[in-house]
Amino acid sequence: MVTVENTHSRKPVLHRVGGGRYSWKPNVNFTDWAIDEQFFVGGWLYFGFNKQLYSVMQVNETSYTNCIEENFITTQQRVEGTFLISPCRNHTTS
Repeated sequence: MVTVENTHSRKPVLHRVGGGRYSWKPNVNFTDWAIDEQFFVGGWLYFGFNKQLYSVMQVNETSYTNCIEENFITTQQRVEGTFLISPCRNHTTS
């Protein structure tokens, strides 16, 4: 789980998810990677990935906890994508 802090005095930071410059490194433990990162509202998450092997989806907490791929909030279909870290809000699925 990633904790995001809300502050107005930080400059936006681009986080290259998984530590690779253009894509994540093979066999990355994303929990271990995230421990060394500081995430703030207004920052960016960059995902570079092989779309034949991986999916990048924004899901609600229940879907995340249970590894459910249906009813996602949004998904990234290209081989790379950048997502703005925005303030938390409640999401519901139908």
